[in-house]
This record gives sequence, C-alpha cells and structure tokens, in this order.
Amino acid sequence: MTILMYHKIFLDSPTMWWVSVDNFYRQMLELKSRNVIYLDKYNPKDSNQFVITFDGIYKNVLDYAVPILHEFGYPFELFISSDYIGKNNSFDQPEPLAEFVTLEDLNVLVESNGRLQWHTKSHPDLTKEQDISNIIFELEIPPGLRKIDPKGFNWFAYPYGNFNQIVVQEIKKRFVGGLSCHQGNDTDIYCLNRITVTNETIFKKATISVIIASYNYGSLLVEAIESVLRQTRMPDEILITDDASDDNTYEIAEFYRSKYPHLIKVNRNEENLGIVKHFNKAISLTKSDYITFLGADNRYRSDFIEKTSIVLDRSPDVAIAYSDFALFGSRAKVVYDSYPQNRRGSIKGDSFFVINFPDFNDATKHELLTKGNFIHGSSMYRRQAFYEVGGYIEQANLPEDYNLFLRIVKTGWNAVRVPFPILEYRQHSKSQANVRQATFAELQFYKQLSQALHQQIQQLNWQLQVAQTASSIIQIDSNFAATSSVVEPIDYPAVPKLVTDIDRPFWSVMIPAYNNTKYLEQTLKSVLEQAPTSEIMQIEVVDDCSTEGDVEEIIQRVGKGRVDFYRQPKNLGLIGNWNACIQRARGYWVHILHQDDIVMPGFYNRLQASLEKETSVGAAFCRHSYIDKNSNWLFLSLLERETSGILFNWLELIATMQRVQFPAIVVRRSTYEKFGGFCSEAGSAADWEMWKRIAAHYPIWYEPQILACFRLHSASESSRLNLTGTNIADTRKAIEISQFYLPNKTATDLSAKAREYYAFDALSRARQMLNNQDIGAAIALIREGLKCSNSLQVMASLASLLTTSEANPLLNLFCSFLLSTEKQQIVASVSENDEDDSSEQFNFQDINLIIFPNWQQTEELLYEDLTNIIRTIINNNCSHLCLLIDSSSIDDEDANFIISDVTFNLIQQYDLDITNYEPVISLTSNLSEKQWKVILEKIHARIILSNEDKKIITQVGADSIFSLHIQDLKSYILEKLNPLLVE
Repeated sequence: MTILMYHKIFLDSPTMWWVSVDNFYRQMLELKSRNVIYLDKYNPKDSNQFVITFDGIYKNVLDYAVPILHEFGYPFELFISSDYIGKNNSFDQPEPLAEFVTLEDLNVLVESNGRLQWHTKSHPDLTKEQDISNIIFELEIPPGLRKIDPKGFNWFAYPYGNFNQIVVQEIKKRFVGGLSCHQGNDTDIYCLNRITVTNETIFKKATISVIIASYNYGSLLVEAIESVLRQTRMPDEILITDDASDDNTYEIAEFYRSKYPHLIKVNRNEENLGIVKHFNKAISLTKSDYITFLGADNRYRSDFIEKTSIVLDRSPDVAIAYSDFALFGSRAKVVYDSYPQNRRGSIKGDSFFVINFPDFNDATKHELLTKGNFIHGSSMYRRQAFYEVGGYIEQANLPEDYNLFLRIVKTGWNAVRVPFPILEYRQHSKSQANVRQATFAELQFYKQLSQALHQQIQQLNWQLQVAQTASSIIQIDSNFAATSSVVEPIDYPAVPKLVTDIDRPFWSVMIPAYNNTKYLEQTLKSVLEQAPTSEIMQIEVVDDCSTEGDVEEIIQRVGKGRVDFYRQPKNLGLIGNWNACIQRARGYWVHILHQDDIVMPGFYNRLQASLEKETSVGAAFCRHSYIDKNSNWLFLSLLERETSGILFNWLELIATMQRVQFPAIVVRRSTYEKFGGFCSEAGSAADWEMWKRIAAHYPIWYEPQILACFRLHSASESSRLNLTGTNIADTRKAIEISQFYLPNKTATDLSAKAREYYAFDALSRARQMLNNQDIGAAIALIREGLKCSNSLQVMASLASLLTTSEANPLLNLFCSFLLSTEKQQIVASVSENDEDDSSEQFNFQDINLIIFPNWQQTEELLYEDLTNIIRTIINNNCSHLCLLIDSSSIDDEDANFIISDVTFNLIQQYDLDITNYEPVISLTSNLSEKQWKVILEKIHARIILSNEDKKIITQVGADSIFSLHIQDLKSYILEKLNPLLVE
C-alpha cells in the first residue's frame, strides 16, 4: 500500500489522528527517493509510487502541511465533505477542537498543488443506508465546488473506509476509483486501501550510521555531535568511538549517550589502534545500510545526511555519495590557496572557503584512478560495497579513505557528487601538548576525584556519587545546586493594541539607544539605504535619556527628516526601553535594531515578501553574522535549514540555547500584544526568553540568507555582563521562567538540556577569560555555570579546563579562589591592612616551620633542598604541620610553580598519598616588620638549607629563632608529633 491518509498536522499530537509537524517533515523527507504523484497517475503495481491524501481538510493542513509539501514539490489529494466547510469538529468528541477549511482556503489549497476529491456531503457510513436515494444524494458534488478545481473530483473515499456492493456500484458510475483504509485491497482500483499515517510511520528504505571518530579532540567533539543531531534527516544510529584518548573525549561521549540512549552508542578502545583498525572496528559495531564517518574536529551542515542519502536511495548502482566542502579554522585560507584554481569556490564572510570537486564521470573516474583523490573521507557509502572490497586496509603512502574509495570504484560501483559544501572541514594545527606544572591545590583535587571515581564505580552507583564527591571537593555551597527554584508565573508587561489599523505601515524599525553613539550612524545608514517610504516603514530612535553623546544630532544629520526621534524623560533601563519601543511601534511587524548592529541589503524586502505569503507565523529571522568593533565578520549563526520556510523543530532548538540575535529577528506586533513585552526578571536573557515564548505558541519563519550583523565589542552590555557571570545567572532565570509555557511533556527535559548546555557554555567562557588573564571573570563564570549544573559531565569538563594551557600560569590563584573554604591554600599573602591577623592568614598548625631559599641558585640545588623537605613533611603526618617559604626575592607566581613542580614530581615518582594529610604550604613576601614579628613568634623552627638567602634571614630577625638541618627534620617532626598523637 502506497496511498497515505492524513487527517491533521500540528505542532504536537494530542491523539493518533494528529501528526506533528516534525514527523510530517521527516516523512516527506523520506519520500524524496520515491515518486509522489496524483491519484490519476497511480499504478498499484508500481511500488515506488506514493500518493498523499488528506481527509476532512482542516485548517491546520493549510497552515502546517502545505508549506512543507510546497518545499518538496509534492502533489496531494484533498477529500472533502461539503457540509463541514467553514465549521469545526465539535461533533467528534473527544477529539480536540479543530477548524475545517473555508471555501477561500480551498482555492488556496488548489493553487498550492492540491487536488479536490469527494468524501460525501455529511460523512455518513454508506453501508448503513437502506435508501439508495440517500446514497445518491451523498455522492452528488455541488457545482460550486467543481468550479474551484475542474481537474478534481475523479476519486472517492469511503467514509470510515466502509463499503458494500451497492455503494461500490454507485461509485463506479461517478468516479474513476475509490479508496478505503482497511476493508479493501491493493489491486482493485475501486477499493484500494490507504495507510493511516501516524507519528510512528516510517517510509525510508535504507538505514544510516554516523560514526564520529575521535582521538584527543574532546575540545571540538561537542560541535561535531551537535551538527549530527541537527540533521534534517536523522541517522538511525550514531556511534561515538574513542581511540584511547587521554582527554575528555569519553566523558563527553558518555554524556551524549545518556541523553540519547536509543540513538547514540559509545565505544572506547583500551589502546590506540590507529586509523585503519579503529575505523574497521567502528563499522563492525554498527549495522545500518549506509555509513558515513565524521571527524571529531569537523561538522556536518544540517542537510548533509539528507542530501547524501538521497543519492544512494535513488541509485542502486551508486556506492559513494560525496560532496564539496567548506574549509574553516586558522589554516583555512592557507589550505584553500593550495588547491588548484578550478577547485576554489566562493569565500563566505572571510571564514568559510569552499572547495568544489568535479562530478563523477568517465574523465574524472580516470583522474581518481590515476592522479589523486577528490572524494573526502566523510562521504556516505554503502556497507555492501565496503564489505565487498574488504574494508579499510593499510597501504603505504595512500590515505585510508582514498584507498577504500579507489577499490570500490575499481569493482564497478559508481559515485555521485552532491554539489554543495555540506561538510565543514576544520583546518588547524594541533599544537604540541605542553607539560605544565600542576599546583598543589589542583593535585589534591585530582587525587581525591580519582579515588572517588574508583570507589564509586565499584559500587555501581558511580555517576550520582561522583558528581556529589566532585561537588564536595570543589566546595560548592548548597545554594549553588543546579536545581531550578520555584518561580511564580510571570506577569509580562502589557503591550496595548493600537486604536486603529488605518494608515499603519508594514514595518516599524525601532532603534533603542543609550549613550555610546559610536556605531549609531552606521546602524541608521544600513536601514535608510534600503528603506521604503514612511507609509511602509516607520523608523524611530528611542533614546533612554542618554547622558553622553548627542543622539539627536546624529539622527538629524543622517536621517534628514526620515527618522523620528523620541527621548525618554527618565532612564527606563535596557529592557524597559525595549518595551517602550514596542509600544511606540505602529507597524504590523516590529524590528528592534540595537544602535551598534546593522542590517544587510535586502533584509526588509526579503522578509516582507515571505511574510506577506505566510500569514501564520508570529516571528521571522534570518541567518546572521557576528562582527567585531571594526565590522569584520567573526563567525556565523547556525544554519537552521537550507531553504526559506517554517522551522518545524524550532521550539526544541530554541528552548535549549539562544540561537537568534536581535538584528536578525522581526516580530508581529500582534504577537507582542498577545503575549506581552520583554521580561525584566530574565535580565540579559530577556531576548532569549521572548523567542522561546513566541516559539511555544507560533510557527517561526526562517531565511537562510545572511542579512543581519550582530556586533561583539568590549563596550557592549553583553561583554560587561560576561565578566561578572551575570549573563549565566540571567540565563538560568530565563530557563526557570520558560518552564511555565513549554509543552508539559517536554518542559522538564528541555529545561534540563538548557541548564546543562549553559553550564558547558560558562566553562567555555571561563577558558577565554583565563586566556585573557582575567581570573575574577573566570571564577564568576565557573561559579554561575555550576549553579546551572554540577553533573558528572560538567565536572569532567571543569577538570579538563583546569588541565589546559590556558589555566597556566594563573591556575594557582584561580584554584585558591575556587577552593575558597576552610581548606588550606597554596598562596596566603598578607596585606599591610591585615597585620594583626597574620597568624590566621597563614593558618598555622601544631608545628610551624620556615625556610629562606636562595632563589638565584641553580635549579638542581634548589630542587634538591625543596624535594627533601616536602617529601619528609608529606611522609610524616603533614596535617599537623605548616611550612612557610619566603619568596621576597622572587615573583610569587614563579615560586609557586617551582614548589608545585617539586610536589607534582614527588607524587608521581613515589606515589605519595596526600588525601588524608594535607600540609599547609604558604609563601611569604612583601611583609612589614610588624607582620614578620607576629609570624616569627609562631614559628617553631627554621630549616637550614644548603644555600639560603642570608640577607633576608638577618633582615627579618629569623636568625634568632631555633634552626635545624634538613637531615634532622624527620626526627624533629616525630618528636613534636608524639605528644599530639597520644592526645
């Protein structure tokens, strides 16, 4: 059976008769390899033919199904019952209420490639009719309907799928065929069965495996995985395979496996197998018909699987579907220039460099066989062909993918090129791993975490307990827990309706402004250069009572009377001014454009053309670029879909992360009127909260062309908030708010995914702050990120962050702040204002020792003394001991890392356990005379070194306290400890 029967298409599915938009889109995508036709051309013997039919014809079919059908170019059949045109299904309890189409809607449907067919006037069960005249009456088609579609009304669908011989005989007199849904068969044209389509219905032929292979690419793996999860045609299985990486690859893979247990599998090799053995093993762990490998440092465009799988679906003689690709990354331009001129394609925003490969024909086949490869390693291929040629094999001087594809082609298989850059191929130089010095605090962290992991794995409850152990190690306050607090439903700011619709423009471009006017002129010009008349577009700058710059002067000079100006009598704040912009907007569509952002030529024309046709959407946005202070492109927003149209899985995407910036989005004013203005409680995340709120209630239109630019610069409000972690705190609040209006079935899951995402995002930003040597900002971001989530995966990411080169040389101070508890710290510096509290600052113990190294001596001698002292302390119940190390003649940072290096080497070389015995090791520098006096009164002994700083010893009076040699240290500690241990 290949005749499909649908009833209702909507955002969600309250009953089996409602197919969700996402599943309808998937099903239409799966039909791309089939021949979708009208019933008039249907041949029951042709299994590749499919017919799409709708019964009853509800408005939601026009609103949600037709745009998708138009995108795919599919014809469809509409079986109508005339008595219900323009009414609703209130008679059909307990089905949710739904509106039937009107006569005007039927005209639109026919113009949209639909064909009208007959389903009786009132939808009775004709088999129960005893009077033949009643049957004939029900089969009569009103002349007015025939005029709407002269080509239609050739086919009949039996109400409830029921028929008898009397009914069939009457149908044969009037129609060329009849459709049932259960009583008929697949051969008789007057009683053909249809498939009742539900969300679970699948039409695709072949199954697909995506294998993401990683070796020490944990830092890039998330991008690769997310690019697969955003595919328009999802694979049947995803295998993330780790070739014995020593980074966080496995932890990230396990995190995604736990989120998508029915889709994602994880493999971790016990030892590094190398590419060929690794790839062959990975394939043996999958079972789908088609295979594609994605390097963990690369990304698929959202339609990669769709476009490559269709090639294989349609052509059984084709084994390989390859494509062009877009180079990106630090070395992209260099690699791009190395390709022959005829292979170099377009350059997108100075970031993506397209390489165009040749189509596969006799000439290029010869090139492939004799000259070199043009089929990249992520190409999709048939498992059958892979096994026929023996899989990947080792061959000197020949890459494994080229070797495989060469053998496949030689055996007679064909290849087909997809002429689009649907693979994003990262070009970067992987720097050598830097061996850095771990600080003492960091070593304690990893030692305890490692032991906790081992114990909890044995208890089979390790995931939860490791998270708890990790939390206790880093001493997160209980109020930092990543649980969403109870938030009362928000009373959003009201947006009053306009008094009249007379003389309203289509657009209201509202530009909120405050102080910084550096980019305002550029913003205004980007609008004015494409602005239609004032009857079509309102342009107004709303100044939030600026105290700097002359906003009005710029408007008068640049706007020349075309731009209106309003100055608030008092400052309303950022969100208050946004809402004021909405209230002052007169247009049907509102575009809030910030004073430092710009729109590209064609922004308004392109969107207006789409919005005038698609009246059901509540907002629309385009792909956009992120630019720096000099308007240079930095990177692009995600490509949500390849063509213009409604985003059918948008709510799930926008609910888990912010994907739209202000200059790219326009909102229907009536949408704001219905759901209110921006929420001040969401703070800097108020825009994201608004986009989620709209998506929860309206379809959203998307334009893939890059038509807007969002500026990133240090003077922006978002940059300021990033330094304090406020943006993450606001984001967490926005997640809590949106739980009230997200669908009940998915609200909890989507909110959890969002919190997890922003925990990772906070750690990523913290990495940037550490790289910029802004420790305070990094700490703020990490603390706020851990409030979002302290899951095992987040803790693993934090651990990964602390082992990167970005954390060196600032990690010592960073750790001391992060571990700001009663635990001892590596660095305990004393300021002039805290002289009387010196002893508390250094956290003196039962035994307090001090040394004065000569930091100018050779490392070999310096390390020998320090190693002997610290090893003795650790081996002799060091929890009762405090060691002060003078660093007056060296930078604290340098001193700290020398000590850390010594400690690190000791623990590694002798497997010392400091879990239960944690010495206090502190540096003393830049102390006053009074501070030294307080400290020396607490010191029990000075350890004499082979090479000391005698000048400072004399200067601070340390030559007058008890001293001992290193070789006597152990016996001294034991002598002092014995009374303590007895007690």
